[in-house]
Amino acid sequence: MVRIVVSGKNNCHGFTKCELLAELVRADNPNFTVEKKSCSPESWSQLVNSVCKKNRFTWAESPLVYRELADTGGRADLIGNYSDFAEYANLYYGKNLKMSSEMIKKITQENQVSAEESEKRERQRVNEERPLRIAIFNADSKFAYQFCNFLIAENFHQEKLKNGLGITLIGETCEGLALELFDTADGKLKMVHCGRILDDVKIKEDELEFAVIFDKEEGDGTDGILGWLGKNKDHYVNIANSLKNHSRCKVLLSSVYPTVVAAILDSEGFKGTIIASASDLQNSIRAMIARESEGKISTNQVKNIKVFGSTSASEAYVGVNSIQLDDIDSSINGPSGFRRVLRPIIYKKQFLENFESAIASKKLGILARTKGLVETLKVFIDNDEEKILSLVQPTPDLPDEYAELDLSMRFFAVPGSFKQGKFEVSKMELQKEDKEKIRKISAKLMLFETLIDTPTEERLDILNEFYSKC
Repeated sequence: MVRIVVSGKNNCHGFTKCELLAELVRADNPNFTVEKKSCSPESWSQLVNSVCKKNRFTWAESPLVYRELADTGGRADLIGNYSDFAEYANLYYGKNLKMSSEMIKKITQENQVSAEESEKRERQRVNEERPLRIAIFNADSKFAYQFCNFLIAENFHQEKLKNGLGITLIGETCEGLALELFDTADGKLKMVHCGRILDDVKIKEDELEFAVIFDKEEGDGTDGILGWLGKNKDHYVNIANSLKNHSRCKVLLSSVYPTVVAAILDSEGFKGTIIASASDLQNSIRAMIARESEGKISTNQVKNIKVFGSTSASEAYVGVNSIQLDDIDSSINGPSGFRRVLRPIIYKKQFLENFESAIASKKLGILARTKGLVETLKVFIDNDEEKILSLVQPTPDLPDEYAELDLSMRFFAVPGSFKQGKFEVSKMELQKEDKEKIRKISAKLMLFETLIDTPTEERLDILNEFYSKC
């Protein structure tokens, strides 16, 4: 039995003629079978190279026709293009294709439309069936370990992840974590890949949906921004370069200096979405207020926590005046959903006076930070992005009312929400004293961005000069 394989671009007239001639031969010869392989013009080089490598052909043009001996196996015999195949069909089977050029052109166009629709359906099917792909950088850190623990938990969006999770771990020694994930994920985890860099793991450009990035080293906090840059800048530059082609990817940051990380990623040409949510900081503030109320207020009653500057506690401004309490028992009662501001409810002078300094000195632990990160991820999986209340945002997109804050850096955390994939900033609603404090944070964050590209030996002088003027 002889099998003829006809390969070509789906917009190639020669491929159409080969198809028709092959069918003409098969109609009168039961031992003659035909296999057709067509693809888009963009994919042709990949297909033809694969065929040539397998059969040791040398060929590049479309179409390509070759003969396989279906019964005996072995290497195929090259026939060639349409002219070669027409000569072969006439010589061995006495068949000739008689059809006008206009008809060939029409059939080719119909075949191309049909092939493109088929490819589109196949891509859609693959997208619907493939697992959610998440890359975790610095995967050998304690943060990554706890983050993965949340991901594989039974209550983490089982209904939303019907196709499971695909996790890529990037780090020096993450094989042990990969084995633990497989042992405990109970079928939710469809794949785990490990690599020292992202290029070690072959992920197509449109497949990676999220990347989670932790600091390489945080230090003990005593060396501040200078020590952090020395330990982490190259780490983030390398990550940005590995993510350049993944423009669909949303990057979730967990860093003590998220605006600096965002600026580094942006400088290196990353075109995807950069997210540093304040969920962990907001959760911590809710808990702080609930504790101070001595049980009168629960964490889920604390609303409207607006974060400015950075999503990291040490460089964030959270004004006490904006915080509201939902449905609490007080002398003033309103309808369901009625909110009261914080000050009249918690009126302890020392607590209110130290509120901002207490936030600035907060050191959020591993559990708090990873929980906030997972909450942000769940919001995007749910397509319920309006729940994102504050994140690092490119400052050129801010409304005109923010101009008086002198925000000249590239990234600045502001309250707002995602709507139809675009972040919309909330109305500012700031008092004069709030604006002045935000300006000071703005100047500090602008300095941090400047330090990124400053030679290491000059950074300390610039930092000292800045603080001498404060």
